[in-house]
Amino acid sequence: MGEVKSKVTIEALMVLRREVSGSAFFTAVVLTLLTTLTEGLGIFLLVPIVGMTIGGSISPIAVRIFATVGLQPQLGTLLGLFIGLVALRAGIEYARALNGLRVSIAFVDGLRGRSFDAILRADWRRISQERLAEFQSLLITNVDRAGLALDSLMSGFATSLSLVGAVVTALVISPSVALLIGAGGVLVMLGYAGVRKRAAHLGQELNTAYEDIHSSTSEALGALRLIKCLSAEPRALSSFNQSFAEMRRIEVAFTRSFGRATAVLQVLGATVLGLSAWAAIELWRVPAAVLLPLLALAARTVPLLASLQRDWQHWLHGAPAISDIAIRLARLKQHAEPSIPSNVPPVLLEADIVARDIRVVHPGRPVPALDSITVRLPARSTTVVFGPSGAGKSTLADVLGGLIAPDAGAVLIDGQPLDLATRLAWRKSVAYVHQEPVLFHASIRENLRWADPQADDATMFAALTRAAADFVADLPAGLDTMVGDAGRQLSGGERQRIAMARALLQSPQLLILDEPTSALDPASEASVIDALQRLRGTVTILIIAHRKEFVRLADQAIAIEDGRLVHGEAA
Repeated sequence: MGEVKSKVTIEALMVLRREVSGSAFFTAVVLTLLTTLTEGLGIFLLVPIVGMTIGGSISPIAVRIFATVGLQPQLGTLLGLFIGLVALRAGIEYARALNGLRVSIAFVDGLRGRSFDAILRADWRRISQERLAEFQSLLITNVDRAGLALDSLMSGFATSLSLVGAVVTALVISPSVALLIGAGGVLVMLGYAGVRKRAAHLGQELNTAYEDIHSSTSEALGALRLIKCLSAEPRALSSFNQSFAEMRRIEVAFTRSFGRATAVLQVLGATVLGLSAWAAIELWRVPAAVLLPLLALAARTVPLLASLQRDWQHWLHGAPAISDIAIRLARLKQHAEPSIPSNVPPVLLEADIVARDIRVVHPGRPVPALDSITVRLPARSTTVVFGPSGAGKSTLADVLGGLIAPDAGAVLIDGQPLDLATRLAWRKSVAYVHQEPVLFHASIRENLRWADPQADDATMFAALTRAAADFVADLPAGLDTMVGDAGRQLSGGERQRIAMARALLQSPQLLILDEPTSALDPASEASVIDALQRLRGTVTILIIAHRKEFVRLADQAIAIEDGRLVHGEAA
């Protein structure tokens, strides 16, 4: 476990080194050093202040230091310096807190943005193999935990410097007492190695627990209708609660570990302080004017040690999240697609699209999704691909649309094969309408503008008319009608036609429709078919269907079973 903890810690520190800017870290170090310096000087001033208060004199060390800087050790001067140092330290602490917040925000937001960018840029075949809950856990929970780990690390660094400053101040005041107190503090911290190891182990367990929570929550929310239809609310609630139970167990275990460590630390700190005071008074006869500031300094170190122990545990608890993010980002970047300039024009289709000897094998599947498929889609023709579920229809559509690259064979646009760069450019010329149309929780206007951000009302209504979605003009709010979460304020047919209008706003060379009427009532289905009849001959269309109901609309029909072409027939 020790090797695992060290590896995780090193990986987490390497991520922080890359993600946190050098200037921000330098500023944090300088402000922390200034805080430590002002605190140490303030405590040191207590020696002559106490001495002049209880005995009318100050220690020889203080006399020499004040003589060096040319100050007269008057009580009023010393009190003024002390107040000034306290005020200066308060200002520096304020600046340090703001700088720390800026560093944390930049780290968390930057890491979250880069994580989402890596997901967006990854090859679709890689993304489709991951659970949605894993991406949610990465973007939300793990990044937030990484931010808390950074905060703990920065806080621990500041606390460590404060402890160093306290030790240096104590050594100046009385080396013997300082060494005794310091030795006791070191022994106390060494005794907590097991607690810190436990914190690191619980942090790794928490990663898994959060992934399970995101997975179960996503599944439950996506199945609300089914749950209600099955009257399975109690079972769903029980499953939901159980998914959180493991996380709570880990949190309780961590809190117990931390609570016990804090209680023991306070007792041991008080013991070290008491023994040090006894030795100073009985063995070394330390004067009261020196002993009182030393005791105040020692009392200050006890909560500092507790804070350091807390920060250390929280760092070890959160470091696995940072390490996990680094691993996931590295995997995603291995499958990243190259960026293409935004001004690259769409690929135009003049003659045909040909898929030649296409073979696609999905990981973990013994049978190819597509096996030696050859099809030709003439420009501005309508092609229907039908077959049973799992036959490979959607995979063929993904290949023809440039979403995935075949493992063997080639896709040619007007005789030019699609390499990686041209495949990405070809996507700009392809519009995809899914079986379950994807609408965002926004207005119809905002949904349409995902395809063309510059589209005006006339352009949008023209696309809606081509998609047989004229009903939008009759809605009270028109284009500004809110569609609701996932478009649930609209009927299935209305969602499908708005999605089709959005696709047409792209001015696609290839329009792919995946089971466009599978979940529609007869009236909605008739509206979608009417829209397809209007589009026939104006754009190349590929329709994926289970049955042959669209054959009458097609220029050609292709049947696929078990990844193989069964036959093709002209309509």
